[in-house]
Amino acid sequence: MQLKRLLQYMYGLSQSEVSAPTLIHPELRKELIEILQVLADAEYQRLAWIEQTFAPKFESEFIGCAVQYIYFGLIVDFIYDGTGLVQNPASAIGVFLKNRDEAQTIASLILALEAVLGTVGLDATDETYISSPRWVDVITLANRALQTMHGN
Repeated sequence: MQLKRLLQYMYGLSQSEVSAPTLIHPELRKELIEILQVLADAEYQRLAWIEQTFAPKFESEFIGCAVQYIYFGLIVDFIYDGTGLVQNPASAIGVFLKNRDEAQTIASLILALEAVLGTVGLDATDETYISSPRWVDVITLANRALQTMHGN
């Protein structure tokens, strides 16, 4: 109990952060949250992906590389190639997801991404993806996933 209070005081952690289960790869969780922030932000997508005004939203290590902005290809690489989320989001519980609720919201988001990719194709431009009528589902479900992850 004293350790929890010390962690809260020293690092400004909330009660839920101190009580959270230990994750094997918390850095992947941080990267996923950054991806969700981008997928939830239509304005960022327009500015960075379409207008290519690269106002830094993120200046951090991302998948081992320093990045100033997150582009759609990086998101696809993370979800499809880098994490195994597309095959089985539940397998990330304890690795970088905390529980079944998080895995379910990520699974819903992946289904929305799949619908866009299936409709538009794999070789489309970023503008074509975000102009798809189904893209609004991606934005909505990314926001829902962010809310779920921040609530845990």
